[in-house]
Amino acid sequence: MISPTVGRVVWFYKYIAGQGFKGPMAGHVAFVHHNSMVNLMVIDENGVPRSETSVLLCQDDQSPPTGNYCTLDAVSERPSRQDGSLGSEVEIVILVAEPEKA
Repeated sequence: MISPTVGRVVWFYKYIAGQGFKGPMAGHVAFVHHNSMVNLMVIDENGVPRSETSVLLCQDDQSPPTGNYCTLDAVSERPSRQDGSLGSEVEIVILVAEPEKA
């Protein structure tokens, strides 16, 4: 289980009675109540932001509830290394020119 943090990107699913779930929509965690409940800033399909409060965060193959919920996006679900990085390795090489001798 990944602990939610402010600013983390999630996928939000809105439940509409008689129609089922609408989504995913982009969401950003604005407040963490606890590991399975967050407040979100959600961006709808028209790019309009709105708030959603007390949203259930489903993780680890939890079944979706019969109401609004969110899940971690694919990047957030990637395993991280113990140092907190996402595991991308980049090698930086700096070449220093020797000064010319007169």
